[in-house]
Amino acid sequence: LFDKELRWQMLSRPLMRFLGLPEEFFRLGTRARDVVGWQMRQGHLGPVPEDAEEFERALDSRMEAFRQPGGRRYIRKTITGAWLDVSMDPLPDGGMLAFYRDVTPIKE
Repeated sequence: LFDKELRWQMLSRPLMRFLGLPEEFFRLGTRARDVVGWQMRQGHLGPVPEDAEEFERALDSRMEAFRQPGGRRYIRKTITGAWLDVSMDPLPDGGMLAFYRDVTPIKE
């Protein structure tokens, strides 16, 4: 669950571990931008842009997708080889409810 500033208001430790996130992100108030930026730098979301400005543009683009009207859903392969089904649904207060589901058994 994210607030209108896209900060975690509720999170799941098993999900954080599944995603391979460092402990520093295991707290309420963590910004989605910080998490996505970390994932990008680690190569979790594809090739890492080499140029700092290009990286910021790519990060901005990913963050804009969080605000997509009507929500967003996609399935992606994680860096560990697992498959993740992600659904992001906007809330009336400007926040977002995100669901993450391991669909590896279905994809294999």
